[in-house]
Amino acid sequence: MDEYESESGIGRFAAPKFNGNDYRRWSAKMRAALMGIEAWRIITGDAKYLGESALPKELQSYQRVHEKGFALVYTFLEERYQMLLDDETCCNAAWKLLKDNFDMDSRARLVRQLDEFFSIKFEPGEETIGMLINRVKQAASRCNESNHKIDELYISFQLIRNFLKL
Repeated sequence: MDEYESESGIGRFAAPKFNGNDYRRWSAKMRAALMGIEAWRIITGDAKYLGESALPKELQSYQRVHEKGFALVYTFLEERYQMLLDDETCCNAAWKLLKDNFDMDSRARLVRQLDEFFSIKFEPGEETIGMLINRVKQAASRCNESNHKIDELYISFQLIRNFLKL
């Protein structure tokens, strides 16, 4: 577990780093942490950029919260997912990018899961037929969780395709 020390007086925030699984639970914890440092309003768009007419102190405060929000999100990602945000500095753009890629309802996540399902191949010598069947069923289950039901016919085709190569 990593910890993030809050300067807003709410104390420490501890959470596991996001590892690519269970985005919804991770995002709920991050939302609470971002609310604690007052950055959630920036992500949702409720806190608008103040513009050039704002006082320098207000602009500085907005920028500081914005940067803390990005730093918090970035800190609680495993290293392999941090590189997704290497070109970002905006906390709401970073949040949207993660949501688009990992939220179960997002298209990108569904496409990736379907690709994983259809690219499963039997590894002779490394796994048994039972292990292959289990991997195919797990991949189909992940697609089902994304609100895309994989028909039993496609599961059967995926297994037959692999069995023909034996």
